[in-house]
Amino acid sequence: MGESKIFICVLATDIDECRITKVRDSCFGDCINLPGDYECRCPRGTHGNATERGGCIAESPTGLIIGLSVASGPVFLLLVLGITLVLRKIEQHRKEMLKQKYFKQNRGQLLQQLVSQNADIAERMIIPVDELAKATNNFDKARELGGGGHGTVYKGILWDLHVVAIKKSKITI
Repeated sequence: MGESKIFICVLATDIDECRITKVRDSCFGDCINLPGDYECRCPRGTHGNATERGGCIAESPTGLIIGLSVASGPVFLLLVLGITLVLRKIEQHRKEMLKQKYFKQNRGQLLQQLVSQNADIAERMIIPVDELAKATNNFDKARELGGGGHGTVYKGILWDLHVVAIKKSKITI
């Protein structure tokens, strides 16, 4: 005849194990509730065994140190190169200013005026320094004619066999 069927419906509710005192006392890290279970993990930035007191150890910043070293290498190299270039530029500017000072001090403007007035004289008066060194045998003491407050005068023989007096300034660059 008629059978009756009984259905039993059980509602399962999850228990938060992390709130249980026994679990709280045995987890020394972060307790994470899972359905029907829990997990005890070391906090972020640490590693080890979270179920032991003092079991979570801080991670060493080795990765950070390596990353910073690799990134700072090229930056440091560019910085050194930049400083070197700036120092060179400053040194060149200083030398140029010193040249201008000596040019004015040694009456270079007078020579420039003579050159602009008569090219023939200029061609004979302007001689490269290496040519002057050859003419005076590298400013040899035996070729010295005399000296004064501004420099020493040497006897020189040019490539065209003209004998000339060459004054070498005491202040040189």
